[in-house]
Amino acid sequence: MRPKSRKKGKASRRRSAKPSAPQKSEYRFEWMPSPFEGMTREEADKTFIRIGEEHRIKYEESFRKLQEEIPNYDPVYILAVNSFYSTFDTNVAASRRSDRKRILQYQVVGVLRS
Repeated sequence: MRPKSRKKGKASRRRSAKPSAPQKSEYRFEWMPSPFEGMTREEADKTFIRIGEEHRIKYEESFRKLQEEIPNYDPVYILAVNSFYSTFDTNVAASRRSDRKRILQYQVVGVLRS
């Protein structure tokens, strides 16, 4: 069997330039002082609890606003967006907190029906 002829001066489409090796990033680690330096264990624990409470309040307010806003959108659009973004959270090797709350599709539909 004879090889297919090629026009002169044109490179084969099969051949492609080998990708160049990625440039190595140069990392530098710098020491940073601890924001809890000089605190006792009890003071640090209280600070963590205070920060956690502040964020809990912010989360509950944001979630309430989300529940108010969801009925303003088309349910199919919400399901499509939710499905798309859920693909970013499929790494089974990644550890997850057991108390992590997810908004699942059936919950979105339930909110829309109410």
